[in-house]
Amino acid sequence: MLIKGLILTLIIEAIVINNRFWFGSMKNFIKKRKKYIKFRIHHGYTGIIMMIIYLFYPIEEIFIIGFAFFLSDVIHHAIVLPIWTGKTEFP
Repeated sequence: MLIKGLILTLIIEAIVINNRFWFGSMKNFIKKRKKYIKFRIHHGYTGIIMMIIYLFYPIEEIFIIGFAFFLSDVIHHAIVLPIWTGKTEFP
């Protein structure tokens, strides 16, 4: 289960990095369209919710996807963004 979660984490993080490279920061993307939302929903939050759901509905895939979302967000904000931009961009 852990190996599947780590592989999915790498896939999700590759997609996030690719989207950030092509589209830039989501904050800048929204500001350009003059529709600024004052809060952001990180995919790590979705992952935590999915892992909580797993406690009530123990389906392995729910935990793997939730774990991968959460770990990808942690990796993105703790490793990738400081290297790329010099800041973590946590609210």
